[in-house]
Amino acid sequence: MISWIVEGSGVCLTAAAGMGVFGLLTAMAREGGFRRPSGWPVGFGLLRPLAALLAPAAEAVHRRAGRLRERTAERLTAAGFGHVMNPNDLLALRMVLGVLLLIAGMPFRFPVPLVFGLTGLVFPDLWLLSAMQERHAAIRRDMPYAVDLLALCTMAGLEFGMAVDRVVGRMPDGPLKEELHLMRRDMTLGRSLSDALLAMARRIQMAEMTTFTAVLVQGLAMGSGVAAVLDAQAEKMRLDRMEKAERSGAKAQQKILLPLLLLMLPAFACLIFIPFLVSQVRAYWGGFTGM
Repeated sequence: MISWIVEGSGVCLTAAAGMGVFGLLTAMAREGGFRRPSGWPVGFGLLRPLAALLAPAAEAVHRRAGRLRERTAERLTAAGFGHVMNPNDLLALRMVLGVLLLIAGMPFRFPVPLVFGLTGLVFPDLWLLSAMQERHAAIRRDMPYAVDLLALCTMAGLEFGMAVDRVVGRMPDGPLKEELHLMRRDMTLGRSLSDALLAMARRIQMAEMTTFTAVLVQGLAMGSGVAAVLDAQAEKMRLDRMEKAERSGAKAQQKILLPLLLLMLPAFACLIFIPFLVSQVRAYWGGFTGM
């Protein structure tokens, strides 16, 4: 019995530590308003010397699974860490965490070490997915404002590259500003507008951005003016934002039903029936004492 209590306590403490580390690394991914970090996140940087030892093993795995390397590189770029972490680094980090947690689970019975090791292998991917989702949310939030400004600048007569420069100068720091800056750099280096837009969509890997760039590239290919396409896209994004707000409001009304049923209705029932029950008890007790 005591051994089961000790093992259960160890599992709970390890799970709590893992959740704390996950929250810490997620906060590191969000810090600085999504500015490009100068290096690895601190939590991962502490394990970098150990990960460097497993880099050859990670390279061997990627040589046998080339598609895994490409998919990991795309996800790192979409999360904003492609310039500081390569696929070999991430895979080596997964191996290090898996081995460390496997060793940490050795004092426990058989399934526990296996679960710990698998958790270490999966955790960096969960962190990467969380960072990518947060970055997409920030881009999705800034897109209507940026497209509105681009539409106004191009309709005022500015060339698209100059309009991008003007918008980048007025936007707050964020991932969308970074991506527009990279797109503008690609155009300066000789890429066409269509190629630069498609490259930006491939980096971000977000459905809204892919649709926007596809419509803009198609409009350019058909000879439509950039200003007209941007104005139509800005109007569409405003309507989509209004519809999303309405859907969120409708969902909020549905979500509030559960707290209402669980908390407010019992309180109202007590407020109504308890005085009635008290009056009945008093009447019964008074009749009984009168006898």
